[in-house]
Amino acid sequence: MIRRFLNFIEENELFSKEDHLLLGFSGGADSVALFHLLRESNFTFSVAHVNYSLRDKESEGDALFVRSLCDEYNIECFVKKIEKEHWKTKRNIQAEAREIRYTFFNELKKTYAFTKVLTAHHKDDNIESILMNIARGTGLKGLLGIEKKHDDLVRPLLFIERSEIEEYLNSKHFQWRNDSSNLESKYKRNRFRNKIIPLLNKENPSFTEAMDRLLENLAPVAEVYYEAFDKFKKEAVFQNKDEIKIDASQPDLLRRFLFEFIQDFGFNSAQTKDILKTLNETGRVFNSSSHRLYIDRAFIIIVKEAEISNSEISISESANEVLEPVHLVFSSTKGINFNPSNEIAVMDKSKLHFPLKLRHWKHGDRIQPLGMKGMKKISDILIDKKISLPDKSKLLLLLSNDEVIWIVGMMLSDKVKIRKSTQEVWKCELIRAKV
Repeated sequence: MIRRFLNFIEENELFSKEDHLLLGFSGGADSVALFHLLRESNFTFSVAHVNYSLRDKESEGDALFVRSLCDEYNIECFVKKIEKEHWKTKRNIQAEAREIRYTFFNELKKTYAFTKVLTAHHKDDNIESILMNIARGTGLKGLLGIEKKHDDLVRPLLFIERSEIEEYLNSKHFQWRNDSSNLESKYKRNRFRNKIIPLLNKENPSFTEAMDRLLENLAPVAEVYYEAFDKFKKEAVFQNKDEIKIDASQPDLLRRFLFEFIQDFGFNSAQTKDILKTLNETGRVFNSSSHRLYIDRAFIIIVKEAEISNSEISISESANEVLEPVHLVFSSTKGINFNPSNEIAVMDKSKLHFPLKLRHWKHGDRIQPLGMKGMKKISDILIDKKISLPDKSKLLLLLSNDEVIWIVGMMLSDKVKIRKSTQEVWKCELIRAKV
């Protein structure tokens, strides 16, 4: 076992004796096996354990087992305890636990200069992940399974099956902890582990070997595909601080690579098909749990979803500034010396009715543009100025007596402009964040 373990590490260049290793350690069979393989191979490592307090005495027993084992072999041990009250408002417990676990690992890595973080994922975990990816819809990446290493995160047991792990532990008379929650079918991974995969093994006793062959056959295909995908990203994807733009002028390339790219932003394969069908329909919007995608002329635009409040901010006559949803600074002066711009709006204070209101624009909003007699739809102004769909969603209006007096950062209303008769000027300045 140790020879196979060391060969896997060497062949895949996972880590070396010079590395400062941190082992994510649950106390279950997988992590106990990795603990002893590292120890018997004379690697220097420390242990990190999270007590989630989800199984009462059983969780406490796991933490005690971890500490005792580390004490027995003089291994440095870090334990983080999450109080039971933390879980009262959590719906996706497994996702939250994973976030806690990896945040803890990263904190330790930074504080103690660990060079690699090790987890005990094995071949069975890999098969479970691939099948789960297939079930929910995946691209090529999901078929390749768990990576052996990703940045500083390493999985050195992916060469071995769970049954072999238990054989190794039993042959050495090593103890481990059993997690009773692994038997609960309310968790998706458990359903695949305890129900679906046993059926596949019954159908084909060599199912694990068949999956190994699949991964071997996919590896060279994936290498060619991802070389082309990287070229696509370099030539057709443009990213800045606020948005990602994808050139939509080559639909053949998009058909090959769009899902591979946008799945990382929470979009699924069905949405990708709809996006490809509507590339010529400027204005179409698609939402994931975290991002919004717009079809806007020759581009697909992706922005991080922000909560756009429909509430109105009230601005009193004595207010000096507001900070959210945008930073505005207010001042009054008797003189008429001013330097107006898109960022600075100066108005005849006598024409204002306080409190003013600040809100996001809505379809149907109108303004009387400076120098014009009639009203104009703000939506038409945005079209004339070729404002992108993502920027439209962020647009704010300042209102007096429910009439739009300023499209913030863009256009002032003629109704509040400075006149020769103006006695007092009210200035509103937009403070843009420095990039």
